[in-house]
Amino acid sequence: MVLEWLIVIGFAVGVGLTVGVVYFYNFYIKRKWPTRIPLAIQRGNSVVWDLDERARTMKTKTGYEVLRLRKRNTNIKPPKYEQVTMDTRGKSVYPIYNTVSGQYFPVKLMNTPKLEVVEDPSNKNWSILELLRTISTYRDKEGWLVKYAPFVISMAFAVMFIFFIIYVGGKFELMSNSLSNAATSLAQAMEAFKGTAPTVVP
Repeated sequence: MVLEWLIVIGFAVGVGLTVGVVYFYNFYIKRKWPTRIPLAIQRGNSVVWDLDERARTMKTKTGYEVLRLRKRNTNIKPPKYEQVTMDTRGKSVYPIYNTVSGQYFPVKLMNTPKLEVVEDPSNKNWSILELLRTISTYRDKEGWLVKYAPFVISMAFAVMFIFFIIYVGGKFELMSNSLSNAATSLAQAMEAFKGTAPTVVP
């Protein structure tokens, strides 16, 4: 049992150290070699790309500035300002072209790309539906009382109405019995007074 736990702990530590070393190494490389160099390499009549090359600006012993390529350990002429672009993170990108003879040239777009906007009537409907979905997602959830309050109030009024009918009906029955008893007593009194028995309509 102890051996199994030691194996599991050792495996976890090994994986953690490996991930940490890889992360730190990549962070170190990007920090020390900040400029990304997409390198187009000529191979016969075709071109292959090396997208992992990086570079940094440094000064030689003689005092002039160069751009040092990391993987090729080669110094090239520093780029002009207009030749350097940026990636989505705001980091410098300097694309260059490597010929068969080993020379390096900056790569530049000959013509600025043009975009044509295409009107799509369904985009408006899609935007409206997306807005409604967003509102529905982040809308405050209704509580139990808010959701069922109309039903509870309706049931309460119905119960009160039924109770009122039963209560008033019982009172009417008591009143009717009292009136009937009063009429009977009145008839008996009249019979005793006149000696006649009047007809009493119940």
